[in-house]
Amino acid sequence: MRRLFTAGTAVLAAVGLLISVAVSTPVFAADARTVQVKGYLWEEMTAEDMAAARTQLEISNVTAALDLKEGTKIVGMSGAEAILASNASDMDGAYIADSPVTIKNIDAGSIFEVYKLKIDGNEYKYDLHEALPFTSGKVELYGADVITVDVSEMSNYSYDEPYYLNGCTVSLTEPGDYYAIFRYPAEADAAEVFITVEGKADAAVLKASPTASKVLVNGTVTSFDAYTIEGNNYFKLRDLAYVVSGSGKQFEVTWDGERKAINLISNKAYTTVGGEMAIGDGKEKTPVVNTSMIYKDGAVVPLTAYTINENNYFKLRDIAQAFDIGVTWDGATNTVGIDTTISYVAP
Repeated sequence: MRRLFTAGTAVLAAVGLLISVAVSTPVFAADARTVQVKGYLWEEMTAEDMAAARTQLEISNVTAALDLKEGTKIVGMSGAEAILASNASDMDGAYIADSPVTIKNIDAGSIFEVYKLKIDGNEYKYDLHEALPFTSGKVELYGADVITVDVSEMSNYSYDEPYYLNGCTVSLTEPGDYYAIFRYPAEADAAEVFITVEGKADAAVLKASPTASKVLVNGTVTSFDAYTIEGNNYFKLRDLAYVVSGSGKQFEVTWDGERKAINLISNKAYTTVGGEMAIGDGKEKTPVVNTSMIYKDGAVVPLTAYTINENNYFKLRDIAQAFDIGVTWDGATNTVGIDTTISYVAP
């Protein structure tokens, strides 16, 4: 668990505040109070290599960076025996955060665990057998066969090795000190984070406002039940699949009840299920984060989705990028364009 930086490359972007820790390669998340952590960095890496390095963890509701005292140790215990130990300098991030805090793995790995710490002198100790339960996510279990199950169901199976798919989450609601670790398979190193959780954060109620923009699909005005959530346009997934079906960018949508997963299949005509292109009531809604795993052509893809009235809504640009569908914006006429004859271009 060798570490060459005191706190990795995580960056906190708060209102009027930007804190960069140790390395000048910022890692920004969409939420101004969310940090993303890169743990696998070395002194020999160039700035370009650091910027391109993979992100392992994401932490919400961070309010400040935390300066751990030199000599602080984080020790993993099995009974009375110390098995693992990390120093303050090993941490890739140390933060103060307001409850509730969500820790999420942005990449897939063989270890993703979060522990509550107990103070013993200058040591913070945790029981290796008492990792906190997951809130959501999927894991591949390797044994005689490879199966994908919900992380909450792992104890129901016998397996040799787990592989945590990206998007697994652990929620921290109680004040206290916590330690999170992420590791790739066959890697001696790890991404490690120390978090002090304080009082409850003000609960922000997420709102979905009906999209006021006009939408053109291949030049034709088309009515959607679409919403604006935190400044982004979200469209009903099946509506998007419906309007591009028959084009060179078509895709199918299916539901895997066993894995509780959404499957997106490229170059396959969409199969209607009823309710496509139904118009909403024009009222503001309260969206709920969709925690289903999302697969595109058999591979997990990290797409943000919300559920509104039992329908799944995806960010238009995420779907457009996934299937190379052109998206345009005409500010003068307040018009969104969806064009299957051109390629996707990032804004």
